[in-house]
Amino acid sequence: MKTLELYSNKEGYNKAGEILADNNSFPGIDIVRFGSNINIILDREIIENKSVLTEYEKALDMFRKYYIYEEIKGSRREKIENIPEKAFREAVINALLHRTWDINAHVRIAMFEDRIEIMSPGSLPKGLTEKEYLDGQVSVLRNPILGNVFFRLHLIERFGTGVKRINEEYSKSRVKPKFDFYDNSIKVTLPVVELDLGLKDDELRVYKALNNNQMLSSGDIANYTGFGKNKTVIILKMLVEQGYIKVTGSGRGTRYFVERII
Repeated sequence: MKTLELYSNKEGYNKAGEILADNNSFPGIDIVRFGSNINIILDREIIENKSVLTEYEKALDMFRKYYIYEEIKGSRREKIENIPEKAFREAVINALLHRTWDINAHVRIAMFEDRIEIMSPGSLPKGLTEKEYLDGQVSVLRNPILGNVFFRLHLIERFGTGVKRINEEYSKSRVKPKFDFYDNSIKVTLPVVELDLGLKDDELRVYKALNNNQMLSSGDIANYTGFGKNKTVIILKMLVEQGYIKVTGSGRGTRYFVERII
């Protein structure tokens, strides 16, 4: 405990020691899984008065429950991450290490179908600009003792690479993470990855209609996209010819799908 700077003979355990303790009085993480809107709560877990390491692990458990699944490809099972787990790890660790612990508020993790929002109490550390935070030019830990523990556990690096790692995980995605800075909080938004397939906007819209559902008729897809029937059929034919989607049946029984078995 002394080596980790969590305890001294004169003062006993410090605040970092308390935050790491299995039982403490500090706010933790409030995780909510929403449905189609914020009025529909599908799942919720509040992890508080626990070790910050427990809070981190519980957050990962909830993430894996909703954003990771297995896909069967031939004789192999592959793990698919709708949102990169490494990006989520970095964002949660940043929220815990850079939060202001004297504010009686939880780190809030809002989980939606298309994104995760992670809100951390406290603004940027004094002297650190938004550009420096985003570029990783300067590493300023608000809680250096906690940071040292996370470093020794190989959960972080010392050199402020967290934001860069988050962005790197989205290097092949059409949509990117978003960072918002407020007077008393920082919000990181991690969208569901959309690979750059080289499709035009209308083609991508049709593809996403199928990627989010099971087998659909051309009429179902036209209703989903708002396109006319002829336009939808033309786009579907092109996507089939180029191997983006599959087709089965004939006549009124024709159905289109993305070859994905969960």
